[in-house]
Amino acid sequence: QSLKGSGKKASFLTTSEAYPNIFNRWGKITADNITFEPRSDEDSWGIEDPSLTFDKKNQIYYMFYTATNSKDTLLSLATTNNPYNHSSWRRYGPVFPRYPRSKGGSLLIREKGPHYLYWGDNEIRVALSDNLTFWQDIGEVLIKPRP
Repeated sequence: QSLKGSGKKASFLTTSEAYPNIFNRWGKITADNITFEPRSDEDSWGIEDPSLTFDKKNQIYYMFYTATNSKDTLLSLATTNNPYNHSSWRRYGPVFPRYPRSKGGSLLIREKGPHYLYWGDNEIRVALSDNLTFWQDIGEVLIKPRP
């Protein structure tokens, strides 16, 4: 694996440069083949842990990802109807801005709401939504860290 970057901007992790004989079919990362990347102060140190869920009913992809910067790690949301089109993403920003250490979202879409979002870092929490873009943490912790 190869880690490149200046420290001021997010780095790219690639395997094609580190192992050209094995991974040469993927080629280099260029502006033309990046479909989602950091764009704001909220994700100035990078984005990680994407979790993409497709809603068949409204034909929209929901992506929860972790946005990091110098002080926060924030579970964030973006949607698109075409994940390959760079300009089609709509960013909603942090899902739980009052939780500066939120991350790791997994979406459960139900036929009828409410829909469920399982999220967390040291503990796994539950959130509910009727529209898939606004989430309310219900305060329920499913898994707590070991003492």
